[in-house]
Amino acid sequence: MFKKLLVFVCVLALAVGVFSVTAAAQTSQDSNAFKAGYAKVDINPWWSVWTAAGNTIPSGYSANQIMPLPMDGYGDVMSRLSETSLTDDNGDGVIDANDGLHATCIAMRKGSNTLLLISVDMLRVDSEWSVAARQAVSNATGVPVANIMISASHTHGSIDMDTKPTNSAIYTVTSSGKTHTGAEISAYRTAYTTHLQNQLVAAARTAMNTATVATARRGTIDAGTQTGKSM
Repeated sequence: MFKKLLVFVCVLALAVGVFSVTAAAQTSQDSNAFKAGYAKVDINPWWSVWTAAGNTIPSGYSANQIMPLPMDGYGDVMSRLSETSLTDDNGDGVIDANDGLHATCIAMRKGSNTLLLISVDMLRVDSEWSVAARQAVSNATGVPVANIMISASHTHGSIDMDTKPTNSAIYTVTSSGKTHTGAEISAYRTAYTTHLQNQLVAAARTAMNTATVATARRGTIDAGTQTGKSM
């Protein structure tokens, strides 16, 4: 009986040892595998962004409306401010965070290396803003700034993050006729800039945390000509 028990214990120990080695090998293999994750966040300049910064919403507005900020892509961008409410972009009958402006992040990881590809609904990416945003994401995630790329979707319905409002000027929201000083708009944009950076950080963290083993492929096309005509 003792011999049978001893044999059983030895076999069990061997099995546990083999399982441990196999599990360790699998863990090592997984840690070196190519992984990818994706995240999408709302970057609309809601008035709730303004209140989150400790401010009070001006009379006549509500938290689920949009702050008046300079628009990009309409010629004289300073002559048009963002509307006070969104439109139902996706046609689901509800005005919510699924409409309007978003940012997405794709995280690609292999071993200790991580690459973050961030896309924001903007007409263009201002270099000064991009440097600060990439540094904020790097500080929060530990991913080197050199491994973080921010690009614009080139939407013509986005917020201008470059042009500085003239403090002495008065700007009018097209949909409501309400007026705001340049100083007020500058303050709105400061709050929005902080919020936007926080949202990009959230997108990066989610994409990294949800990354799973994936397969990467690439394809190429000749984009120089089309039907014999120069592009």
